[in-house]
Amino acid sequence: MTHLPNTLFIGKVLLHFPSLASTNASASEMLTEMQVSEGTVISTFNQFAGRGQMGNTWACLPDENIAMSIILMPKFLSPQRQFLLNCITALAVRDTLARHTNKQVSVKWPNDVLIEDKKVCGILIQNTLSSNQILTSIVGIGLNINQTIFSPDLPYASSLAIETGEQFDLKFLQKECFETLERYYLSLRSGNTHRVERAYLAQLYAYREVRTYELPDGTRFDATLVGITATGQLILAWNGQEQHFNVKEVALLRS
Repeated sequence: MTHLPNTLFIGKVLLHFPSLASTNASASEMLTEMQVSEGTVISTFNQFAGRGQMGNTWACLPDENIAMSIILMPKFLSPQRQFLLNCITALAVRDTLARHTNKQVSVKWPNDVLIEDKKVCGILIQNTLSSNQILTSIVGIGLNINQTIFSPDLPYASSLAIETGEQFDLKFLQKECFETLERYYLSLRSGNTHRVERAYLAQLYAYREVRTYELPDGTRFDATLVGITATGQLILAWNGQEQHFNVKEVALLRS
């Protein structure tokens, strides 16, 4: 079985390591120290100090999951629209997983990927910005594939193997991710921002549903997720009003 991606550039240069502390950190060092072509991927199946959103950690057991960082150079995007990179990455992972399970696969704002109600993927994107461009983007993806045991401290963590009862070829799934992400990226580069936004909303977890949310001070309220702003804020509606929230300003409570 070939693992060469059918892509123009994403994954054509694949630097795979037996283990790494963090693929994002390695990609950042590489961008600082040398010329790197767009689409270069740094990957490992044993990441031992991965980072998630807002400084959270991302646990990854050796040789059971995928950790990778894809270097993009989306100079066609303004800094104000950088959330679109989160959208296409989450959609690419979501579509890849959906090919291998009949269960519902969705995107939880801002960029987790869920199978049913369980998290199987986290995404961390680090951008280098100028005043009117995104110069480079490190797209970090942590994807739970074959791991079947998680800490009791992670009650909502799962994997493709747990959800399907099967084991998977990590390199083949990587290849699928590269191909799917490149299709979305090229669509975005062609100016199809509204198509990407519609696709994101179509797969958004709890969209148009009344759910309970919590503010950092512990206040809870029932609201409907009605959309995402152009800059990536969550739009919640309740009591006849709408309010916008940044990451960590509100949390969706699980039932």
